[in-house]
Amino acid sequence: MTETRFGPNDDAVLFDGQGIFGPGMGKKVRNRFGAAKIVYQEVSDFVGIDMAKVCFGSLTHLQRYPEIVQPAIITTDLAEYAAYREIKEQEAAVVGALSLGIFAAYGASGIFESYPHAVLAAAERARMISEYGKAGKMALIFGLAEDRLEPILKKTGATFAVMRDRARKHFIITGGHEEVEQSKVDSIEDGARRTEDIEVDGPYHSELLKPVVEPYEEVLDNFKFNEPRIAVVSNTGFYITSPVVAKKHLIRQITEHADFDAVLETMANDGINGAYEMGPDEKERLLRQMVENHGVIPFSMKRTFKERVPLQTG
Repeated sequence: MTETRFGPNDDAVLFDGQGIFGPGMGKKVRNRFGAAKIVYQEVSDFVGIDMAKVCFGSLTHLQRYPEIVQPAIITTDLAEYAAYREIKEQEAAVVGALSLGIFAAYGASGIFESYPHAVLAAAERARMISEYGKAGKMALIFGLAEDRLEPILKKTGATFAVMRDRARKHFIITGGHEEVEQSKVDSIEDGARRTEDIEVDGPYHSELLKPVVEPYEEVLDNFKFNEPRIAVVSNTGFYITSPVVAKKHLIRQITEHADFDAVLETMANDGINGAYEMGPDEKERLLRQMVENHGVIPFSMKRTFKERVPLQTG
C-alpha cells in the first residue's frame, strides 16, 4: 500500500491499549450489535477463554492478570470496530493504536488473518511478558516537558515508554521499580504537576523485556502476516507497508518506546479530520488528544451507539 493521503470524509480509527479497562468493558456494544457479539464468540472459541465473562461477566476478577486482560482489551477493541463496520458498512480509511492496541489495528486491517488470530498473538505476548512482570513498572508523568524529563531518566536509569502528549507534557515512563520511583520523586522536585503509577504488571517498552524478544519472534513464526488492506500507522508514526514490516514492528515494540504524538501527526498531516476511538476507554482520551492537538473532528462512537442505531436484543 503506497497511498497515504486521505479525503475529508475518510475516517481514522484509534484502538485503546492497556491500562484502561474494568468490569463492564464491551458489554454495551456486545448487547447492541450482532457483529460485536460474533467477535466475542469467535475469539472465545479460538483462544479458549470466555471473553464476555472476563470483560463483564463472572470472570472479571481475572482482569488482574495481564495474560487475561490484555487479550480481553483487544477483543473489546475489535468488537467495537465490528460495530463500526456494521454501522458504516465500510472499513476505516486508516487505523492506529496506542501500544497494545496495535494488535487490534493488525486485526482490523487484515494483517492478521482474523480477529481471533490478533487476540491470540496479544495473549501469547502477554503470557511471555508476565514472567518478567515483577521486574519493573510503569508510571505517568504530568506537567514536565520532555527536555526536562529526559535528563532525569538518564540519571535514574528509567526510560520513556510512550511519548503520550508533548503538548500537555504527558509521558509514560518504564523501568525497574527503584528507577521509576526515583524518577517520580525527581520529576516532582523539578516541577511536574503529579505522577501516577499505571495499572499494568510489568515494565513494558523496556530493555528489561529483552529476554522476551527472541522467543516471541519464534511464536510469531506460527502466525501468517498479510499485506494490510487498509492503511495502518505504527506505534511510532510510520506506515506498516508489508508483512515483514508488520512482524518486525511487533518485535521491536517489546523493548522500544511508542510515540502516539507521531501517530496522530501522521494521520492529521495526511488529511484525516475525523476519528473514532475503539475500546474500553469511556473518556475517549485518544480522541480528545487528536481533537485538541490537531483539530480533528470527533465522531464519537458513544453518540453513534445511542442516537443512530437501535438497540439489539438476544
